[in-house]
Amino acid sequence: MRIASIILGLLCLAWLGLVFWLRPMVDGPPHFTIEHEIEFAGTPSEVWGVFVDAERYAEWNPYLLELTGALRVGEELEIAIIQDNWDEPMRLTETVVAVNPPFLLHWRGRLPPTGLFRTDHSFRIEPVGEDRVRFIHREEFRGKLAEFLDEESRGHTERAFREMDEALALRVSDLRNSPAR
Repeated sequence: MRIASIILGLLCLAWLGLVFWLRPMVDGPPHFTIEHEIEFAGTPSEVWGVFVDAERYAEWNPYLLELTGALRVGEELEIAIIQDNWDEPMRLTETVVAVNPPFLLHWRGRLPPTGLFRTDHSFRIEPVGEDRVRFIHREEFRGKLAEFLDEESRGHTERAFREMDEALALRVSDLRNSPAR
């Protein structure tokens, strides 16, 4: 029994050591950032309304397939994303870090142990003129695992962001031009 307690204690110490060793890697600057911006006709409220209407993602969103959960700071979101280099969607649990309708949604994702991998994913809607917005889609990658994402993988993510952002612009345009408006 004493040997089991000693082994368990050593494992706990090793785990804590790993967490403290890795933590600075996710609290510091990002290892890399992927960002895409697009400008299009619309108001922040129109874009926000389309973007947060997750029940309709199947009609237009090629990247963010599912989003469930409350858009409140501290709440968990369940998301499903897909890229052209994946066979299946990736399902993740993210935590809302900031939300400011109709201008900002920011969530954070992590992989255990704490410090191994963290992403900060944000979507900003900025007015750039009367009836025109800039949509900024950004993700920062931190932690030891971020070092292993090569240029090809980053390129697939950049393409997925661009495709989603362009589809959002088209969706907003379609809704603005529909007779039911």
